[in-house]
This record gives sequence, C-alpha cells and structure tokens, in this order.
Amino acid sequence: MIHNLHFGLFSDWNINTDNLDYVRLDQNRRMAYMQNDSLNSDKYAAVKLMNRSGDFSMKTFDNSVDLVNGFSETDKWAALSGGVESAILNDVDASIMVSIGSFDLAPHTQRRLGFFMFAANSLDQLTGTADAAQGLWDGIYPEEYANLDPVIAPLNMQLSQNYPNPFNPSTSIKYSLTAANHVNLTVYDVTGRVVRVLENRFSLAGQHTSIWFGDDDLGNQVPAGIYFCELEVGTESQSIKMLYLE
Repeated sequence: MIHNLHFGLFSDWNINTDNLDYVRLDQNRRMAYMQNDSLNSDKYAAVKLMNRSGDFSMKTFDNSVDLVNGFSETDKWAALSGGVESAILNDVDASIMVSIGSFDLAPHTQRRLGFFMFAANSLDQLTGTADAAQGLWDGIYPEEYANLDPVIAPLNMQLSQNYPNPFNPSTSIKYSLTAANHVNLTVYDVTGRVVRVLENRFSLAGQHTSIWFGDDDLGNQVPAGIYFCELEVGTESQSIKMLYLE
C-alpha cells in the first residue's frame, strides 16, 4: 500500500521573450495560468486539474525569489501538498504547480488523474475551453462525477458573509444556489465602481466558494477600506459589506 500519495505538474512557460510573465489562479476551475500582459493579454497558457473530487494544491513561484537556490525535495513536497498558496504575480520570471492528493493506492489498483495543458488568445477563450474540457471529461468518466458527495440544493439562494472579515490578505466568499444557473459575483468599491469580477460563469446547484485576494481585475492590490460583494443570479441579487485592512 502506498500512503499519502500526491501527483502534480510543474510548468515554467516563458510566454514573453524576456521571460517576464503574469500569473493568475482560478481556484473554482482548479486551474493556474500565465498571460503575457496585465491589461491587454493576447497569449495564455494554462494547467487545469480535471478531477473534481479530492484535495488539490496550487502554487505560484517567482523564480528569482522562490527558486533562486534550486528546487529541493522539501520545496517540491511543500508545493505538492501545501494547498492553495495563491499569489498574483506580475512581470516576473514565473512558474506554477498544480497537484492533487493525498490518496492511498493499494496493490493492483489504479487511480485515474487528469491534467489539461492548453493555450488561448483571450480570457474568454481560456475559460470557455476549460469548461468545455471539463464537460468532456465528465462525459467520458461519469463515475468520478457520480462519486462526489450528493449535492443538497438549498431552499433559497444565499450569499454568506465573507470570512474572515475584516481581512488581509484574502477572504472566502460562500454562496448557495437552488438550481444550476449563470452566476455573477462582483466586488465594488464604495463609489459603485467594479473592482473585481470573481465569478461570471455557469454554476451547479449547491454551495460554492470564491476567494478574493484584495486585488482588482488587473492584478493590482486595492487600498484598504470598505468594499461590497454582490451575487447576481437571474433576477435575484444579494450583497455583503467587507472590510479590507492594510
């Protein structure tokens, strides 16, 4: 029996000729990706974990800082098993790790794992391709999707208060859907200006979690202060107030 097994992919793409790229994480899609510009990117490269069940980890690296002394076995294990260590990286020589685990493997048994590496020319194309690939995976291997814990749909749509609140550097925002629907989850400042679009996609019934790292849509850290998060599903909407600290 092999215990506490983890498996992951480490990627060090150099999209720009100077090796200085931009890194983002999409935790809900279990995907990490690089892009060639903060504002007007037209080149993307991504790694997506296809397995819906099981714990997973994602980590981003600034190679000039995190890997300056090499990539030791201890460093590799920490990246494989450390959970989601999210950092938006801008204009650095970067790399990413996406992994799944832990799980045990008995003799003469197997475990199916799927990773999807792909490229795109826009963020819409990137997320659309990721969602289409997930649908294809679910169709080919429906037994994995069926093995997920049963989803108990809530009686009412609900946007829960973020936790922690106040927060720094990140906060979790949970919402529940009574049925599958298109979801918009958006952060606004006190003037009503859109700061960060956290979700703009189709979501299944049940509870979901999105994480905000106090950044705007360009990857810049926002000033400390009060922000509002609004959930829009069809004609319904709910909002919460959040306090971001220095």
